[in-house]
Amino acid sequence: MRATPPETRRAPGAAKPAALALLLALGLLQPSARAGAPWLPAVSLPPAPRVAPPPPRVPDADARRRFEAAFGEGGRLLALGQYEAARPLLEAAVAAWPEHAEARLAHARALLMLGYLGWQQDLVVRARQDAAQALWLAPERPGARELLELADHLLGRMKRLAAPARPSPRPGR
Repeated sequence: MRATPPETRRAPGAAKPAALALLLALGLLQPSARAGAPWLPAVSLPPAPRVAPPPPRVPDADARRRFEAAFGEGGRLLALGQYEAARPLLEAAVAAWPEHAEARLAHARALLMLGYLGWQQDLVVRARQDAAQALWLAPERPGARELLELADHLLGRMKRLAAPARPSPRPGR
């Protein structure tokens, strides 16, 4: 066994000089480089202007009667937890008055519950679209943002569980 001169011996766990130089260089570069994209210039863009929703279109008397009947009955069934029965009524209400944020939220709730209970990703995507539209139409409406976040969380969970599972490494190999 060769003897190492005392001036070149390292303490156990000490970093190699090349590794120390690399860490020092990375530490010096950190303020000027962004993680993942050091080649992009460090500029900030002005905030995008908020696009206002269109002025609400009030349906004619016949469409308003259809809306009120469908939305009233659909909301009642939704409150009772009969999501499958409420769904076509709430779809008719949204079709009769697309700019009505409350109808879109009720429809999104029914779709989200059906998507969750049946584990159907397409229904959750449609629920997310309705919740986003309702939030755009009425940003001050309580519950719209929470419903959108809930749909996003559920979609992420569905995608994670749908991904093929990687086998865990066996010990000893």
